[in-house]
Amino acid sequence: MLLTFIITFLILILAILGIGIKMLIKKDGKFEKKCYIIDPKTGKKISTCIRCDKE
Repeated sequence: MLLTFIITFLILILAILGIGIKMLIKKDGKFEKKCYIIDPKTGKKISTCIRCDKE
């Protein structure tokens, strides 16, 4: 039981550190909101946001 908590805690710490490092590396330390993905086959933008489809 204790081993499970330790493993879970370590995974959470690694995830938080990974996000922190990504924020330091990225320009201005911000995550940009993107309402689309790019289809690798066609190169076109595909909307993934219902709100953006309405606008």
